[in-house]
Amino acid sequence: MSRERDIQICRRNLDGTEKKLYHESEKRTAHLYELTRSVLTSDTEITLFDAPSVFDEAAAEIKRAEYDADGAPRARFFAEITGISDKAALAEFIYDALFSRVTLKELSHISDKEPEKAGRISYFKGPAADMAFDVFASRVRDPSLQYARDFSAAADDVYYGRAEFCIFPASNSVDGRLAGFYTTAEKYELTGVDECTVSYAGAETRFVLFGGRLPGYGDGDGIKAEIKMARSALLPSVLCAARYYGLVCGGVDGLPTEFGTSDTVTLYGAVKELKKLLFLLHCMQINYDLAGVYKNEDM
Repeated sequence: MSRERDIQICRRNLDGTEKKLYHESEKRTAHLYELTRSVLTSDTEITLFDAPSVFDEAAAEIKRAEYDADGAPRARFFAEITGISDKAALAEFIYDALFSRVTLKELSHISDKEPEKAGRISYFKGPAADMAFDVFASRVRDPSLQYARDFSAAADDVYYGRAEFCIFPASNSVDGRLAGFYTTAEKYELTGVDECTVSYAGAETRFVLFGGRLPGYGDGDGIKAEIKMARSALLPSVLCAARYYGLVCGGVDGLPTEFGTSDTVTLYGAVKELKKLLFLLHCMQINYDLAGVYKNEDM
């Protein structure tokens, strides 16, 4: 009985401490915002290109809080004061203050080329691919069909505007994620815009509809996003930042590339949350590619 009572007391004490930490964290975030507001006080027009330097200036001011007036280091807690949650808060304030109108296309470095053949879908014919075409065609305005001699030719059709979309198998229940098709899509500057899963010959295959531009999305639209980054020690920080903004991680897949290994992070959330994360990656100068953005009807 004494053991159970001690456990309950410890739980109550921890609960009280966590509430205090939460409230103090909210205060810290407010102070971060005020500091960033002071750094941003300027008549100079700031572009997206300038955002990393503005972000670095604000982060440098926060960094100074690691030391007291005499130049001595503060407690260990402050050694991480420019940790990812602080950087996420700083980037969010800069985004809200100056860049809330920036488009997902601008943050994604994706072109907005108008295809010569709007609605045309190019793909390498096969029984499962035919089934995927039927699904995608039902979702595309004024769809038309163009067969390609191979997958590279299908991507080439989109790149040069002969088709608006192409279809690639992205993964299947036998081999898992098919890295080569993502590499081809990246080579031809394509982004996934729709997906479907078809069953054929005892296997399930996920097909992706790739295009050379992004559809229009509203900030409140629920989406599934795939972000591809070179493998680095910053991945845990990126995942923490995604959670800070309200995005939910659906998994991380390591894929071999020509220059090493990359990680593809799958995230679920709203477009506005994704834009904030991409803005943070831009400010931190972390190279990334938006491999796919798919409408999530469940959100």
